[in-house]
Amino acid sequence: MDSLSFKNQILKNSNLSNEKSLVVERNNESKEPLVLIRDLKVVYNLGKPNENEALRGVSLEIYPQEYVIFFGPSGCGKSTLVNIIAGLEIPTEGEAIIDKRSLHKFSSNEMAMFHRREIGMVAQAYNLIPTLTVLGNVVLPKIFERKSRRERRRRGEELLLKFGLEKLGKRLPSELSGGQQQRVGIARALVNDPAIILADEAVGNLDSESAQNVLEILNRLNADDKKTIISVTHNPEHLFYADRIFHMKDGRIVKVEINKDKVRKLKPKEGSDADANRKKTALELLIEAYPNLSGMDLNTMIAPFKAKMLTEYLTNRFEEWEIAFLEKKIGDRLLGRLNEIGLMQILDVSHDQGGLNLNINLARYFSRTVEGIFEEAMQLKEKRNILETGSEEEKAGAVKNIRTILLNDFGGKLTDEKMIALDKGIQLRLLNQISRKELQSFLDRPFNEGGAGLNSKTAKKITQKLELILLMEFGT
Repeated sequence: MDSLSFKNQILKNSNLSNEKSLVVERNNESKEPLVLIRDLKVVYNLGKPNENEALRGVSLEIYPQEYVIFFGPSGCGKSTLVNIIAGLEIPTEGEAIIDKRSLHKFSSNEMAMFHRREIGMVAQAYNLIPTLTVLGNVVLPKIFERKSRRERRRRGEELLLKFGLEKLGKRLPSELSGGQQQRVGIARALVNDPAIILADEAVGNLDSESAQNVLEILNRLNADDKKTIISVTHNPEHLFYADRIFHMKDGRIVKVEINKDKVRKLKPKEGSDADANRKKTALELLIEAYPNLSGMDLNTMIAPFKAKMLTEYLTNRFEEWEIAFLEKKIGDRLLGRLNEIGLMQILDVSHDQGGLNLNINLARYFSRTVEGIFEEAMQLKEKRNILETGSEEEKAGAVKNIRTILLNDFGGKLTDEKMIALDKGIQLRLLNQISRKELQSFLDRPFNEGGAGLNSKTAKKITQKLELILLMEFGT
């Protein structure tokens, strides 16, 4: 399935009997549910004026190695349901059965052991102990298992290496970024090798890039390590990771959806055949460059999205209504409702005349920038064809032309060696062999380490402009 189909995948309803056969077919491991919830009801402040019914007769089954998501608005009961499965809350009515064992029959010691050994929790708040090192936080659950210090350290270092944190073991949590802290939290959740990982809004406090990294880790834990993932989110962009989605509202499950054609969005392992042989499409790399963009946006709303990206490129100092106005008018230009002069004029005229009231020089700059990038996109489309079918001499000329476009407002001077390296990076990106992130990293990397040796600001600016031109080219 291509990226557009993947991003536009419409998860379809199915009854519970069909769900069971589909899930069993997918993992082919067990016909018995790992998690069985029966008629679960949770009422807080029972009998009091502020009584609140958090769960209202919830029943569901989750199978081994499934990735499921509880999806819905805040206050719909998602976290309460997760806490019941974790053994952290006792239901008012109903039963939670995990691996054929009813939680309400556990003694307090049995419940503590169950929670410690069989459940790994990753919360929105990282919940790290601020006075412990990273390694100390990861191995903390093993202390209660009475494991030796040597064994704890070995397991902790193994997990830090797994998540790219091996150099940070002696640091305190306050010295880490949010994404790094959440990876530490995931490592801690895995330290006792539980079968079930509960992720309650695990990326809620993270920026988009860090959130994507954490979601990929959870996906790999499901696909590679065979962990059952039970996730909570209110973000629809995360749903395509799941095998099934339980839609919740007002304490009830109102709909169950199955991703019948799930394709796990995993990065190929380094050196694998898939990594060596698979070439990403232009659309996949564009989606990577703009991770908050859905396939539907690209397919049916490409012009408004282009307008949004162009507007962000042009301005960051206007009020919200001015940005919305500018975005709409750029969209009109991209759709042919305005010409270049018309766009410039409407940006120049006063508010009471229906314009943006920019000075004429700024209005002219914005209008010319829009036209320039659009023309550059047409050139790029032509040059990309040359890169795929032309002679070596023609390819070199095409890359040089694109490089000139990208450097037309560059004030510095590049050595011949850096120019050759820059051309290499441009060509790889135009042929969809590297992503936006990889290109920027290559341009920013020191020359003596195999990069182009540009400073980080220039690398970011060139990459940003190239991605914008690539986006403008798409769909034209």
